[in-house]
Amino acid sequence: MPKLKRKSELQKVAEKRERAKRRKLDITALAGDHTCSTRDQEENPDEDSTRTVQNESKLKKAESMRSRRQDPNYRETEQVNDTESKRLRRTNPQIRTPEKTRNAESMKARRKDENTRKDEIERTRSKRIIHKSTYDRLLDKYMTKIRQAPTFICSCCGALCYEESTSIITKEELREKGCSEEFVTAVLHYNQDIHRLCCTCKSYVLRKDDKKLPRVALANGLDFPEIPDQLKVKHERALICVNI
Repeated sequence: MPKLKRKSELQKVAEKRERAKRRKLDITALAGDHTCSTRDQEENPDEDSTRTVQNESKLKKAESMRSRRQDPNYRETEQVNDTESKRLRRTNPQIRTPEKTRNAESMKARRKDENTRKDEIERTRSKRIIHKSTYDRLLDKYMTKIRQAPTFICSCCGALCYEESTSIITKEELREKGCSEEFVTAVLHYNQDIHRLCCTCKSYVLRKDDKKLPRVALANGLDFPEIPDQLKVKHERALICVNI
């Protein structure tokens, strides 16, 4: 038993000596590193000054950019350019595919939070309500417009159209586009106070290169015959058959 006790004491002494040696080596290493760093600073003073100048330049650029972004016009232009740049980058599959993966993983992680999931459901429900209200509003607008019968007459073909399907045209406008007087008379065949053209006739008449008289133009012999006074109702003329 005494031998075992003496052996444990010797082990303790050896461990203390080993720890002292390690501590001494660590102190020496730290001193050496400090000496090397001091020597490097003494040997390369220009490198430190260069870093200082670079940091100051970065700070100046950041401050200048911050002041420019206070201008709403500059900020709007910058946002448009950034959006366009991102759109062009996203056309590259090598960039777009990893981005989609990151977005999916991020969304999956956020949806684990109950509050985030509730907010997302609420936003989706609000969008559906807005979409429904927008649809109803557009439907009401459409019904209001078609409530009035197609009472606008095309001066070229005599078709009855809705107001939205016609365009107002004048003789002066046709002359300015290089149309001859004979062509103008043929196009505005139907006599009315305000001349209108339907979409089909307008596409023929207002061509840039080759202006043509539409095939369905009244001037091509398709005009209605003279209507008796008893039948001269503005909108009933389309119900009269030319050939029986």
